[in-house]
Amino acid sequence: MATAAQITANQNNSTYSTGPKTPEGKAAAARNSTKHGLSGAFTVLAHEDQDEFDILLVCLRDQFQPANQHETFLLELMADSRWRLARARRIENAIFDQMLLSAIEGEDPDQQIAAKLMAGGDRALATIQRYAAAAERSYYKAHTELLKSRQMRNEAKTVETIDAAVVGRLINAPPPRARNEPKPGPKFYTAPGENLALRL
Repeated sequence: MATAAQITANQNNSTYSTGPKTPEGKAAAARNSTKHGLSGAFTVLAHEDQDEFDILLVCLRDQFQPANQHETFLLELMADSRWRLARARRIENAIFDQMLLSAIEGEDPDQQIAAKLMAGGDRALATIQRYAAAAERSYYKAHTELLKSRQMRNEAKTVETIDAAVVGRLINAPPPRARNEPKPGPKFYTAPGENLALRL
């Protein structure tokens, strides 16, 4: 248990540092716990190309054209998963390179990430393959859900079209007969001056 003097010293020391104040400092601190960038909240890492990710997102939007927030979420999940999968494949290749070349940490960021994974034990390759499999499953799941959402949207449009056609027919249909009104009989054309009795 801490003594009264230690508690007082801790309280005095806590006034000197209360964490980062600037947006840049906060962003840097947020990356402090990033080990390999394969799990956790998605972000484009500092050594990766943000423009390339943005192009991927635009291409997916053009291809699938999300119509609502749910479809937009699924599309962004697809982009995140695809990016993670590409990252996992790159790092997997770096791990193989290190295994083959027995390389120590190099200047390439992927090589550095691989070295950190390798330092964690001989499970590095299994770890990266697990993350790659999870990213791939996530991509295809989001893709399937997006296709279902689009199909439901198209079915709803079809129902609206059919409903509009039915309403149009009802509007243009002859008015219904009254319940006691007799059915109309066959119509005969009687020429002017013709005796109807002769026709019967």
